[in-house]
Amino acid sequence: MTKKIILLEALWLMCFIILATIVLTPIYVHAKNFPFYLDNILFLLVFLTFARMIFFVSSSILAMHPGIKLFFVAIALPVTFILINRFNNFRIYIDDYGTSRIFGHLDDSLQVPLDVYLKNEMTLFGVGAIVTSIIFPIFLIISIWLFKNRGRHI
Repeated sequence: MTKKIILLEALWLMCFIILATIVLTPIYVHAKNFPFYLDNILFLLVFLTFARMIFFVSSSILAMHPGIKLFFVAIALPVTFILINRFNNFRIYIDDYGTSRIFGHLDDSLQVPLDVYLKNEMTLFGVGAIVTSIIFPIFLIISIWLFKNRGRHI
């Protein structure tokens, strides 16, 4: 069972890498100076990982040991504050400078759609990561309680 869960985690990691590549390619190809690659990857990683673990807890690494669940509960609050801070930094940058520093060298016909894409993509995954990082520890506490008292996962 442990070997299957680890194999499934590796498969999910490969899916994340493929999805992150697809999402970040338009920005990487066209951006001149984009200072938020790390933030964008962090938003993608947290959102996809936490959402996946919420919906597929019995087939994730969380099913292996309650200590792993407690670890994720313990890191959830600091992760949430880090995500809020990074998303706020992105919004302040966009409010102060716009996307002219990032896409200013492009024609308007390409700059406007990339501007919309960047703002929507960062907002979707940033807010999604923040929300899932708030919901995830609550879900894990309920899951630990159910496992201890009823012997099953959610």
